Amino acid sequence: MKRDSYPTAVWDVATIAVTTVVALTALDSVYAGRRYLLTGAIGLGLGLGLGWLANRLRWMPPTAILAGLAPVTVAAGLLALPETMLFFVVPSLRTLDGLWAGAVDGWRGLLTTVPPVVDDGPLLLVPYLGGFAAALSAVLLAGRVKLLVAPVLPGALLLVAGLLLGTREPVSVLLNGTAFAALALVAVTVRDRRRSGTKVPGRSQVARQLGQSTTMVAVAAGAAWMLALPPAVSGVDDRYVLREHIELPFDANVYPSPLAGFRRYEVLQKDKVLFNIVGLPNDARLRLAVMDNYDGLVWTVAQGGGRRAASGVFERIGARIPATVKGTEARLQITIRELGGVWVPIAGEPTAITFPGQRGGELTDAFRLNRASQTGVMAGHSLLRDGDTIAMDVVVPPAMDWQSKGKSLAGQAVQAVSLPTLEGVPDRVGAVVAERTSGMTGAYEMLDSLYKALQGGDFSDGTGLAGTGLTVLPGHSAGRMREFLTGPRPVGDPEQYAAAFGLLARELDLPARVVLGVRPKERNGATDITGGMVTAWVEVKFAEAGWVAIDPTPEVHNKPKPPDPPARHEGNAQLIQPPIVPEMPPAQMPPPGEEGIDPPPEPPCGLCDAALQFLKYAGPPLLFIGLLAGLILGLKAWRRRRRRRYPTVRLRVAGGWLELLDRLRDHRVPVPADLSRRETVTALYRMSDKDLGPAHKRAIRELAHLADRCVFAPDQFEPPEQDQKFWSTMDDALRALSRETSFWQRLAARLNPTTLLPAAAIAALPFGIRP
Repeated sequence: MKRDSYPTAVWDVATIAVTTVVALTALDSVYAGRRYLLTGAIGLGLGLGLGWLANRLRWMPPTAILAGLAPVTVAAGLLALPETMLFFVVPSLRTLDGLWAGAVDGWRGLLTTVPPVVDDGPLLLVPYLGGFAAALSAVLLAGRVKLLVAPVLPGALLLVAGLLLGTREPVSVLLNGTAFAALALVAVTVRDRRRSGTKVPGRSQVARQLGQSTTMVAVAAGAAWMLALPPAVSGVDDRYVLREHIELPFDANVYPSPLAGFRRYEVLQKDKVLFNIVGLPNDARLRLAVMDNYDGLVWTVAQGGGRRAASGVFERIGARIPATVKGTEARLQITIRELGGVWVPIAGEPTAITFPGQRGGELTDAFRLNRASQTGVMAGHSLLRDGDTIAMDVVVPPAMDWQSKGKSLAGQAVQAVSLPTLEGVPDRVGAVVAERTSGMTGAYEMLDSLYKALQGGDFSDGTGLAGTGLTVLPGHSAGRMREFLTGPRPVGDPEQYAAAFGLLARELDLPARVVLGVRPKERNGATDITGGMVTAWVEVKFAEAGWVAIDPTPEVHNKPKPPDPPARHEGNAQLIQPPIVPEMPPAQMPPPGEEGIDPPPEPPCGLCDAALQFLKYAGPPLLFIGLLAGLILGLKAWRRRRRRRYPTVRLRVAGGWLELLDRLRDHRVPVPADLSRRETVTALYRMSDKDLGPAHKRAIRELAHLADRCVFAPDQFEPPEQDQKFWSTMDDALRALSRETSFWQRLAARLNPTTLLPAAAIAALPFGIRP
């Protein structure tokens, strides 16, 4: 065993450590603190130690990975998943599940979280596993291949991944790229000198060469980055980052329209406390949901896809959220009571949101924020419950209400906003717009005319109408809107008025959206928000004032008058139909499939439950390992069968010799490449008995002589059954070799994929290939 191969040279280990740390710093703009770097460094240390041990003991990479599962899992639980550990030190099935999720889907969670990310929790698995994988693969490559760049190649890939997962930070790109390139060039230069045996120069010469190399690489890398990224360097955000192109996985449209359940708040929960809030500034509104799409049935959140400007895009948040408005700073504390559901009340523009309490970790992981509409929602199966607490730092901009400051908007243009095209809008909406805004051109004048038209209507929540002959239905479908706008006076509650005004404003091509929220009557102090305080309004975006709230609903005391009784006529009595009692839709519902389905049956025993949990978490990786092992064994069996069935005796014997060499290489015997059979035997005899025993050397020598006699014999003297004798003798020799190894060594030899690689790739490996 050569000194340069096992163990890996100290210089290579130092190079791997330094370059991997530099690569990890590419994530500096993503995380809020520096704990990610410490976590990545611990993963780096585990990878270095495991790689050195694998090279020392001549393990195959799969063996090294299996050996590292236990320490990697324990460290992952302690660093990123402490709540899943048993007795704080023993990994549980939840730890394995979290580690698997972090390895498979952690990058997606990092991309869909608004930076800076809290340097705590499962997202720390990304730098941890990245540092471990880069270090382990770099150490294995450095000790086993001839490539000079082997120690820095995994680190370079980690650097590229970090830059793609990062944010638009041109300075960090330049610094990371230049520093890494300089270190890589120095490492490659020194590695080349050590491998070629060149005399190492003196200290002064080394310092001068290192300085020149570093300066040269810094200038070259800086010039390359300047040429490749001129917009980013000049201050224009034009650098490619994955987080701006990835399809966000959460879709708020799996939930019913929150506006459709308005009457539940208004009637059934009128006097019930939905939540308690402390610290809300004066004139501040609380938003529950913002809707800018209409499909003929309900107002709902638009499908955002990958566009972060649409109201349908909700994403994870980090430790801090940069503020984009100026206003009153406040710290709110919200305690959930009867609200439940998935929609989170938010005031102003939040700059930080946390969830204290026992369910804090679950709620933090489930919370998604829409930065365009400043609304929040709980993803997955996590719903708000009685007792949940939400703490948020917010910036509340000055109130811009139509009732108080609408006249100041006269002459001001609206701001263009990308909004979806509405569908199923009744024709009556266009007729009302044409009737009320004829001859008007300004946005303020047209909106004010429509506002006054709806303010002249009547308010009714559908209750207290017994004996009047009136029926006021909930909902805001196309038919309900047609009925609402057709009568002599509109009659309804904030659901109908806000829905109708939103349709009227969008008919004018104005940027309007419907908001479900709360306007508390009490401010500054503890405020109990009841269902009767929930309302709906419309927001229109002006170029200078921003989103302006418009409340088109008339005062509550504007009650509808009962219709005049019809004239009495003699004749048969008519059966009076009872009034239609509207069905109250639920205010907020979990995703389809959570309710109304019987729970799964309990497992028959605790052992079965444990087995199911084990299969749930360990099944996928075990299945993958099994498929990979089956593929390797199948390819080797196919190769052996093909060699046994060559058309001539000579070819079958030559194929048997190749099979013998491949089987020896599977057992980690350093068999030379590109040598004749005599030269191969000579090289094997030069090996120590530790690598190959004397009896095995003699058996291989006899097989080499037998193969030469058969292959080089004249055609007329070709022995007819020498191939069978050769293969039989070879199998006996291999069985004798296998008997001297342990079960795990035999299993590793069977699953060794080295000899399945192309010849050019095998020649670069020292697993018994290098002469």
